[in-house]
Amino acid sequence: MKKRDYIAFVFVSFALMVSIDMVLNYSGHNLMSNLTGYHFELVKSDDKYSAASDSSIDEQVEVEYALPEDSVGSGEFDIASPSGSTVDGKAVVLYKDSKTIGMQVGISARGLDNSLLTYFYIDGIEVNSQVVGVGYDGSLNIPDSKSNVGSHKVHAIQYKDNDKKKGLVFNRMHKFEIRNK
Repeated sequence: MKKRDYIAFVFVSFALMVSIDMVLNYSGHNLMSNLTGYHFELVKSDDKYSAASDSSIDEQVEVEYALPEDSVGSGEFDIASPSGSTVDGKAVVLYKDSKTIGMQVGISARGLDNSLLTYFYIDGIEVNSQVVGVGYDGSLNIPDSKSNVGSHKVHAIQYKDNDKKKGLVFNRMHKFEIRNK
């Protein structure tokens, strides 16, 4: 078999295999997945079928956690905005209008266990995790899904052995409010 004939044979075989496999097997665990390493499935959209691949790792899924409000462990965690800080016992208020893009709330943490990650949540959605240890001052980006007008909660949490299934060793929660300008 000549090289040109072999290439044509491989191409036709591959196209036939893809066509047959996609018609006969809609489960997503088809031969194409096994051959390419990508997960293919047929997705119905507007009464048409199109191939979809879940090989993208850039998509971030927001998972909401039910977090306790009780303080646990020793250490300090506070939040701040230009309106005030929980250190001073003042209300933390952020203002937004139709031009506001990318809201943030200031944070500070002191005296936490530096062998553990500190997980930061806004309204139950993890927005950051890092080693805080002796002290940290910074800010947290507020997810667009949580930047609506109203009251919101920020948690700083450390888990035993950095395992969310093993329970909390540190938990602090503060509230902030978003208002229209």
